Amino acid sequence: MHPMSIRIAAARAAQARFRGQPLVWGTTDCVRILAFTMRHMRRPLSLAKAGSYRSPAGALKALRRDGHESLVAALDARGLPRITPARAAPADVLAMPGDGGLEALWIVLGNGRALGYHEDSDACCNIEVNYAAALGAWSTWVG
Repeated sequence: MHPMSIRIAAARAAQARFRGQPLVWGTTDCVRILAFTMRHMRRPLSLAKAGSYRSPAGALKALRRDGHESLVAALDARGLPRITPARAAPADVLAMPGDGGLEALWIVLGNGRALGYHEDSDACCNIEVNYAAALGAWSTWVG
């Protein structure tokens, strides 16, 4: 299968699974969307060490238990290669400004859109990306 086909399939699978789902910390949140996408990219992302959480404060504590001060630091530690946000392809991940001391992680869908949680929606949705606001971007491709 062509690499772009794998990327598109992973992004579409994440969209089918999560779009319209309300934010439930530790169950349907941006980290769970990323883990789901990574499995579809054949690059599983281990989340077990950090432990479970049910709130933004709990998520931050879980990050710190895993030795990280931010989601950006956690992604860097997992060995995902950094890329320029504007070069992100389907299934890549963008870190965007979030609430409560946490960044928001969005999965790139392509054509200037990403999948994630946004303050303007009660559920996971397609979001028009402002790449200039991105705090970082990582490739999910294993080549």
